[in-house]
Amino acid sequence: MTLIDIVHYPALADSNVLHFDASAAFPIHKLVLGDVVKFLSTNVGTHGKASYDWAQDASAEYKRTKQAVATFINATEEEVFFVASASEGLRIIHNSMRRSFPEGVVYSPEDHSSVTSVVEKTQALELLSYGPTGRYDVSNIARNEGKALVYATQVHPLYGSDNNIKSIRELFPHSFLMVDASQAIGRTSVDVAAMKCDGLTFSAQKLGGLPGVGIVYIAKKHHECLRESIEPHTLPMPAIVGLRSAIDVLQSYGVHKIDAYLTRLTEYFIYQAMERVHGISFTKGPALSEYSCSGNGIVSFRIEGYSSQDVAMILNNQAINVRAGDHCVDANAVERDVVRVSFHAYADTVSIDRLVSALAEL
Repeated sequence: MTLIDIVHYPALADSNVLHFDASAAFPIHKLVLGDVVKFLSTNVGTHGKASYDWAQDASAEYKRTKQAVATFINATEEEVFFVASASEGLRIIHNSMRRSFPEGVVYSPEDHSSVTSVVEKTQALELLSYGPTGRYDVSNIARNEGKALVYATQVHPLYGSDNNIKSIRELFPHSFLMVDASQAIGRTSVDVAAMKCDGLTFSAQKLGGLPGVGIVYIAKKHHECLRESIEPHTLPMPAIVGLRSAIDVLQSYGVHKIDAYLTRLTEYFIYQAMERVHGISFTKGPALSEYSCSGNGIVSFRIEGYSSQDVAMILNNQAINVRAGDHCVDANAVERDVVRVSFHAYADTVSIDRLVSALAEL
């Protein structure tokens, strides 16, 4: 039995397809679709553009969504901004903060290309590395009192393990700590106050909203450093409405319940695959952890004798969607020829059994 019944996702409800690529393309819940269609059917206004009723209604929706996002990540409304994407948010923050935090950047070459592409022309003060469990290994990093830009990822897009962001803050107490929460949002708790971060980004489609809007959190104490307007003049109101609705859906089930459920699915898949699939090996991540209670529904693996694209195409022929290819990471730092599965709360052990059975036939 799934935590969220698949019947609530129209794209999946009447289909034989198993969609195990939720990290890249999250299906849309029928309540989200309903709210977006209702807005488009009754409103032609956009936020901040006019004084007529439709425009005022759009501004009300804008405010409601900002309040919902702020509550969801434990921020204040004035610290939340809408941008085109999480990658755009990273670029804006980097350009705005680098003069106030001039002592280089701290990042991991293994993180998503949205991070590495932003910092590639900036001197690296320190490089973070990942250990076998898919978490940052900071054992050899000394506390640094300087003012740098620190980029950290809460959940790695391939490895799928939670990073201890607070430990990064303790090592760089006076730096600007920027967190990529794109794979954490909707899977586990994202709490900017608990992490003590200065900035954070994610995109709406990562938690069941529409593509086209990213979210940037910037702590109020840094607003004076902003060097450019953050939000575009014309906002994608349908995507903003969908974001608020998607948050409502997740909160109705409870993020902590989703977190625990995805941990169980992760453990189940790893155990079944290790037992039944010949030639399988795993990348860094929960499969290499000594703790069974870890994982956020993201697991990456390889199968001896097959490229990742071969595996993905074979599975596609059996109506199973998985991710293969470059995974938006640097080939010089991360092995890219791997298959990633990313489950969410609409998956269950029965669907995972079907996936493992297909892999076992290879």
